[in-house]
Amino acid sequence: MLTLVRGLQHVNYREELLMTGGEILLECLKAQGVRTIFGMPGTQNLAIYDAFHRAGQGIQHILVRNEQAATLMAGGFARATGEVGVALTVPGPGATNAATGIADALNDCQPVLLVTGGVERFMQHRDRSKLFHGLEQERAFRPFVRYYGCPQSAQQIPQAVRAAFAAMWSGRPGPAVLEIPPDVAAEEAGTPHIPQRIVPRFDRLPNPSTVQHAAALLRQSNRPAILAGGDVVASEAMPALELLANCLGAPVVLTRLGKGALPGDHPRLVGNSRHKPAREVLAAADALIAIGVRFTQIDTANWRMPIPPVLIQIDRDAAEIGREFPVSAGLVGDLTPSVDRLIQVLGNTPAVTGWGKQLAEIQSKHPRRPVPVLSDIREVLPPHGILACDITSLSYRGFEDFPILGPRDFLYSCHYVTMGCGLPMALGAKVATPDRPVVALCGDGGVIMSIGELATAAQYNIAAVIVVVVDNSLLAIKASQAKHYAGRLIDTDFPNPDFVALARSFGVAGHRATSLTHFRTLLAESLKLEKPALIEVPMADRQAEIMQQIPWLTGE
Repeated sequence: MLTLVRGLQHVNYREELLMTGGEILLECLKAQGVRTIFGMPGTQNLAIYDAFHRAGQGIQHILVRNEQAATLMAGGFARATGEVGVALTVPGPGATNAATGIADALNDCQPVLLVTGGVERFMQHRDRSKLFHGLEQERAFRPFVRYYGCPQSAQQIPQAVRAAFAAMWSGRPGPAVLEIPPDVAAEEAGTPHIPQRIVPRFDRLPNPSTVQHAAALLRQSNRPAILAGGDVVASEAMPALELLANCLGAPVVLTRLGKGALPGDHPRLVGNSRHKPAREVLAAADALIAIGVRFTQIDTANWRMPIPPVLIQIDRDAAEIGREFPVSAGLVGDLTPSVDRLIQVLGNTPAVTGWGKQLAEIQSKHPRRPVPVLSDIREVLPPHGILACDITSLSYRGFEDFPILGPRDFLYSCHYVTMGCGLPMALGAKVATPDRPVVALCGDGGVIMSIGELATAAQYNIAAVIVVVVDNSLLAIKASQAKHYAGRLIDTDFPNPDFVALARSFGVAGHRATSLTHFRTLLAESLKLEKPALIEVPMADRQAEIMQQIPWLTGE
């Protein structure tokens, strides 16, 4: 459900009280709470950029070096705040470059808006392959966005913006695209009505009889467990989750996107659903309450996750109820009121004690092991800091072995698994939360894909610290080759540039750690400086050790 809150409408209009489409667009975005745009100017979006001179007050623009980084930075902004992240590109190659970040946002349910230029109206009937930057963008994007809009006049822009934001906030968050033709962006129109701000509401209640049925099933259970997903974070239902866990005396397992739904030191937290303690808990449970969970391939290990005989699923999306596993009871409603109502119906039912010492025994069998670099970052990074992880062999361990206190402290491309995301995601998170320390953990294979964004970090003094683990290989893939292909390796080893010299050439502080102790010192010093920095951590001599620490990645 959606509600309307009055947006900002003040602007110093020109004397004739006319606005260009670009100005209208910026005013509409400001009214929706947008405060930063990551983008790159080009021929077909110049009228939008020109509008910044008159209507851009209140919106910061960050120039990226590649359009893919624009949507990944917007994704980092969204992940760190829960707000809409916005990117602005030219159509055609700019849009297709940016498409990766949009698909990433779809798969991880993040509110990211891409605004592109388009084709002038008098040419829209032409074969797009014959046009400058020609692409049938709507056909290209429709399969993986919540909304695609292309207003045909300046007066239609407010309606298109409102529709895009309504779609992004309808149910689980997701991405949208707005295509603004150049002549529409340049067209002048009378002062329009700026739509009121759209914000999500979380007050839809489930069917009472379904709640009664779920409560009855739980009263009959002896060892209930809870599986919490990413929508617990998106819906800000963390307090309700904790209340239910305490009410039932139940252990809590998290999906990847659910990491942070309970603090890492919470006594009821078992860990990530893919790891051994969680699998043992799920196998021993006689009832499972899944809250805001999509049951994805990665979280369920190809849908081989142990499912107790009683499955109660709570979700605001009716289509998710029973979609992957049969349910005993399905509660359709917003998460906090649904869980609260379930607790009310349970009433004074005493916390179930059937787990006894079993939970402690399971957890003691699988103590948290220190992971090189990852554990060192945790030691230095303040509790309120953010870690943005690229797709690296060490980062995989972060779901289990990097404890965090808050729901938006650990950023990762959980389901699209976008290699190269760490650097731009960290920059977006730092722009969004300048008062929080931000560290990116990147491998050498991933960081090279987005290394040009160090220039963006230097230009705007985006004070994220980029940690690059240099093992001269695609180590996670190398581990898979070694395990599943009789040790036959092909093209997973490579030479690297001097990352320290490269960072300094961009105007970013560059350091090389000589040991993990030295790394911790460098990281602490870099975080204090509040300037962008890169720290190279040579790890080529520890490849075998790291490969042994990711057995589940290779199928176990």
